[in-house]
Amino acid sequence: MKIRKRPFKYIISVEKTILQKNKYERMICVKIASWEANTLAKKQQNLSAIIAAMNPRNGWGNVRAAENGIKW
Repeated sequence: MKIRKRPFKYIISVEKTILQKNKYERMICVKIASWEANTLAKKQQNLSAIIAAMNPRNGWGNVRAAENGIKW
């Protein structure tokens, strides 16, 4: 994982190497990324963090590709 600067502080982005890990490791990484986005969004009382986390065009698409079964 690397931390990428965003307009709303910092968001943890999951690299494409996540796809090379086993299912359990991917699940942990995805849940961490999801939790981070939700936490930032709650702190700022807006949905920008969650929307950015779920948008496949800004580098977060591989998060959803890694674990399609995870409920956000």
